[in-house]
Amino acid sequence: MRINYPVDENATISQYFGITPWASTYKQFGLIGHNGIDWAVATGSSIYACMDGVVSEVKKEPTGYGTHLKIRHEKDGQYFLGIYGHLKEALVCAGETVKAGQVIARSNNTGFSTGPHLHFELRPLDAAGNKLCPGNGYDGAVDPYPMLVGKGIDPDETVIAKATVAANALNVRATPEYPDGRLIGSYLRGATVDLVELVTVGTSQQWGRVKKAQRTEWICVQFGESTLATVVSVSTETQEPPPPASEPSDAEKLALVWADYLERMSEKV
Repeated sequence: MRINYPVDENATISQYFGITPWASTYKQFGLIGHNGIDWAVATGSSIYACMDGVVSEVKKEPTGYGTHLKIRHEKDGQYFLGIYGHLKEALVCAGETVKAGQVIARSNNTGFSTGPHLHFELRPLDAAGNKLCPGNGYDGAVDPYPMLVGKGIDPDETVIAKATVAANALNVRATPEYPDGRLIGSYLRGATVDLVELVTVGTSQQWGRVKKAQRTEWICVQFGESTLATVVSVSTETQEPPPPASEPSDAEKLALVWADYLERMSEKV
């Protein structure tokens, strides 16, 4: 499942989900780490609904999320509670139906915040509205990053190569950058993935973009003299075998013999 970005896609992520350098800050809220994604956006920036849904709450608090809104989202038979925090103002009201991509608020620096940004949180729910992951250490929230609609993601892209992991484990990053690209997973030795793009970074690195429908994945297949994954090209053209030649009929054979006879006779004249 894919969801829309709640901010402009070129906005900078200032803090990811999970155990970040500031994870200990959230112990006061009973969390083991950061339970959302923060985008550093200027005060007054547009905030968008990530999916269709119904606004369940609009609230102003001096701490915590500050001015924030909560939306009960539903997509493809799945339910979520989306929390949009540290706002300047909400542009929708409780009970209002919103559409994916609709501007629902303006950003700011309200509540427990050190600078203008959007805190975006997503909690999976059951049909009755109960948290599906209540005891996960993040108050039921999950990392929304894999569900975001990223640039360049096209499930119909043509596979140009297959890569087989040669290292014991190969890190997966959100961008083809080492060490700056965000680490989002790993593949173990022997894993085979389809690649839709190959790029050279600097003078010693080759990266491949993995074919994925829900997120952008990059793996480094060559780092200097170290081969981290073997890459085999895939032909983009399928060669159809020529149809078998059919046996000429007796009449066709006779016509060919007669034509050959006439040709030889004409040469004698």
